[in-house]
Amino acid sequence: MIKIKSKLTISFILLIIIIIFSFTNLSIDAQRSFEITDYNAQVKILENGDMQVSEIFEYSFDGDFNGIIRDIGIKGSDGLQYFKASEYFPEDKELNYDQSSKGDMITYRIYDKSSNERKLF
Repeated sequence: MIKIKSKLTISFILLIIIIIFSFTNLSIDAQRSFEITDYNAQVKILENGDMQVSEIFEYSFDGDFNGIIRDIGIKGSDGLQYFKASEYFPEDKELNYDQSSKGDMITYRIYDKSSNERKLF
């Protein structure tokens, strides 16, 4: 009987610890946020029917981030032929990124550390 009670007590304590740490991680993540505060796009239709699209996103970061994600739908098109990621403010620099595809979506993971600041991409 004592062994069962001690096992139940240990199990209960472990469960409480796991629950406490789960909520701690959620509250840490909740302290990070970002907002897209402005968006500007220029679209040029070329004579052959292709489009050139230039976009500038203004992000306001609250907390630490490693970059941004840009999803582009390509349904009904011949696909995407050229992609370039840049930061325009506070620095002017080209950025590294990874590309992945799933169905009619292309996802770009653009790497640029940000912490409590405003940036233009």
